This record gives sequence, C-alpha cells and structure tokens, in this order.
Amino acid sequence: MISDTQDSVSTVQTVESPGAYLTLTRTGTLALTTAGTNITWQSAIRSQGISWSGTTITIPSAGYYLISVNISLSTNTNAHIRYTVNGVAALAFYTDPISTGGGFVSSCSAMLYLPESETLLISIVPEANTTLNQNGEGTSAPSPMLHIVQLSGVL
Repeated sequence: MISDTQDSVSTVQTVESPGAYLTLTRTGTLALTTAGTNITWQSAIRSQGISWSGTTITIPSAGYYLISVNISLSTNTNAHIRYTVNGVAALAFYTDPISTGGGFVSSCSAMLYLPESETLLISIVPEANTTLNQNGEGTSAPSPMLHIVQLSGVL
C-alpha cells in the first residue's frame, strides 16, 4: 500500500496542470481605421488565472497558449489581425472574410510559448475604414471574441 501511495504521489508531481483560460468580447461596436486599432476588451465571459484590462492581457505563468480571435466587420474588406507581445508585433494574419448575414467574419488561431508576465494586445488593420461589429456569443457572426487557453505550464 505504501508503494502504491508513493507511485501516486510521484505521478501527481510530474503532471502539469494547465488551468488558465480567458474569453473576452466587447459590448459595443468599435471604429477601425487603416492605421490599425487595438481592440479594447469590455467583458470577460470566462476567466481563470489570466488577467486583463482594456487592451492588455497579462500572461500568468510561462507555458504554451492557444490564442484564437474571431472578428466580424460591417463591410466586406480584408484585414490583418495582429498579435503584439510586450510591444513587439509577434504574428499577423491576413484574413479574407466570409459573409454570414450578420457581418463579414474572419478568424485566426496560433499557439505561442509565452513567458510569465508577458502582455498581449490584439489589433485589427483593415484595408478600408470600417466598424467592428458587436454580436452575441453563439450567433452567426460572433464578434469580437478572444479566447486564450493555457496548454502547458503550471499556474
């Protein structure tokens, strides 16, 4: 019995326990310009271990994170969705939107290794001035929506 208990304790100590996640959205539309606009988040739908304020998300601990962004624009225009980490552009996705009847939807996802206390901003650079729609979760054009899940690392 002691041996089984020691094996169980040993196993628990080697298991990483990712538990941080965050889902943010906006409660109103946002004007986007061709110069680029940081998304100011207004509402957390789900939150565990990742803090945020306005445009800035702060990573709680080092690890791999899956970051997914959905947007819906009021006009049919291509756009770049940028991930900026600690003030430096880390990734940019060029999106070709599709019409859903509730807006022109684009999305992107990436897995990044982020050290503890890194900050993340999401910005949109459309090819023409437009508006970022605000639709509810679960609608045909969920926008904007940011979802971050910690894949590995320990809180």
